[in-house]
Amino acid sequence: MTFIELAIVIGVITLLVFGLARTGVYFREEANKSICMTRQKSFQDAVRAYANMNNIDIGSAVPQAEIVGPGKFFETMPVCPKTGAAYTYSGTVPAAGVSCVSCGQATHAPTAAQLKSW
Repeated sequence: MTFIELAIVIGVITLLVFGLARTGVYFREEANKSICMTRQKSFQDAVRAYANMNNIDIGSAVPQAEIVGPGKFFETMPVCPKTGAAYTYSGTVPAAGVSCVSCGQATHAPTAAQLKSW
C-alpha cells in the first residue's frame, strides 16, 4: 500500500467518524426534545387529572404544591433533560389546545397540532 492510498483510507475514515459524530449530536438533541415534551405532557395531564378529581374549572388556579411533592403526582418538579432547569408552570387549569407548562428551550415547545391532543 502506497502512502497516497494510506492517506485516502485515513481521510475516508476521518469523514465517516465526523459524519457519525454529527449524527449522534442530532439524535441526542431530538431525544432530549422528545423526553422534554413527554414530561410537559405528563405534567399537564396531572394538572387536568387533579382538576377533574376536585371539580375545578378550566382557568381556575391549581397550586403547584397540589401536583408536586411527596404523595402527589410528581415527587419533584420535572426538569428539561437538556438544560436541567425546572419547567415553568402557569398555575391554572389549561383549556384544550393550551399548554400550562413550558421549558426554556424554544425548540421543545409543542406545536399547535400536538397541543390538540393534550
